[in-house]
Amino acid sequence: ESNNIKPYLPDTKITGIQVGNEVYTDENPTMFQYLAPVVINIQNALSQLGISSNIQVSSPSSLAVLQESYTHSADNPNKIPLDYVLFNPSEGMVDPNKKLHYDNMLYAQVDAVAFAFAKLGFNDIGIK
Repeated sequence: ESNNIKPYLPDTKITGIQVGNEVYTDENPTMFQYLAPVVINIQNALSQLGISSNIQVSSPSSLAVLQESYTHSADNPNKIPLDYVLFNPSEGMVDPNKKLHYDNMLYAQVDAVAFAFAKLGFNDIGIK
């Protein structure tokens, strides 16, 4: 980090470092055990350099990590309004279990990820 990031600051706005790419959907499960330690090591290195407050470290994951991203996703895709998916004005949808209203599919999917993290005991995970 001292050679790869710090020399470029503050001229370059670096706000995040992504570790791996969809590691949890990779067919090689041995990678899982290394992901968290690598993220922690990078975050610690940024802290030691005094630049951790502006740079977030995480790992991108696809929604394939969820068994089901939203109750309506199990329905016939033809029943999901296209405007709902494309962020156009629409009625939105209500989750029949949680009774929450979603203006678009992205909000429902982000909430599904937050719910999955909470179910695993991680209540304060930021999702971007």
